[in-house]
Amino acid sequence: MSKADQITVERLATNCLRAQGRFTEALPVHYEQVNRLRYDSPPAGIISTRRLAQSLNNLALSELLVGHIANASDIAANSIGLTKPFADHAKLGNVIAASLALQANVLNAAGQRNAAEHIHVEREQFLKRRRPKHSLYTTYAFCELLLDMADYPGARNRANEALSHATSLLNGGLYTLVLGCAHLGLTLKNIASQEPPIYSRDDARASRARLDHAVEGLRASGVLAFIPRGLLARATFRRNVGDWDGTPLHGLIDGTPPKPEQPGEVERKTWRDEAAKQIALAADYIEKCGYHRRNEELAELQAVLKGEKIFAELPPRV
Repeated sequence: MSKADQITVERLATNCLRAQGRFTEALPVHYEQVNRLRYDSPPAGIISTRRLAQSLNNLALSELLVGHIANASDIAANSIGLTKPFADHAKLGNVIAASLALQANVLNAAGQRNAAEHIHVEREQFLKRRRPKHSLYTTYAFCELLLDMADYPGARNRANEALSHATSLLNGGLYTLVLGCAHLGLTLKNIASQEPPIYSRDDARASRARLDHAVEGLRASGVLAFIPRGLLARATFRRNVGDWDGTPLHGLIDGTPPKPEQPGEVERKTWRDEAAKQIALAADYIEKCGYHRRNEELAELQAVLKGEKIFAELPPRV
């Protein structure tokens, strides 16, 4: 088998393994492919550089998905460094944009939000220079980062702009999901700052409608990997308005406060023990994988568990 055929077979093998969710099994094949491209046919021109950069991006994504965040960061940076000398070449524009988006996602996963935002902005500026007439420059990941940073107006504005140019059911569903989360964030922020109730109710209604529409759109897209995001976001909304069972919403939507049932002492202890177990698992995963994106939420939950804070004192999260 020729080297070119070997590379083709390896690429198909990794694609099939990733499609089945077998990311750990795909890693050795990814590394074999990268080494073959790097050492058997060192990149000297545009085509070989593009192939190696694409392979590095796929490898970094797989490392990210299995929780090897430090490895993913190094590989994504390697891809960016490889393509920078060819930044003005037309055939590498998409690869460079993909490398920058991937690096930003890895930085966000590592908890480096400001650095991730800087890379996302750099990517948008790069695309605007390359494609001044192109209308969609942002990404769902950038909107998600802005939500993490509690920049709800920024996330809402970018999602609205992206939604007006969305051409697929998946993009439509994802950016509608961002809008739903952004309106929920604004709702909680208005409540925390004791703004007039009318503002909270308007944003709450908009959030419910957007989240319902997002779940429908994500289901219609057929991309199963994104459906849980929509369901979790909608569950977060329902929890925040006291709709624990998914029954017709109350509180902010209809103007009547929810009336939660008060658990007994036995139930409280059972729930507390289970919460402690899950928080310990989360802390272990974060430490092992370097997934420091959730450090703030983890610290808040640990403080509640220790009795240092109560949930009502925690900042709003979406």
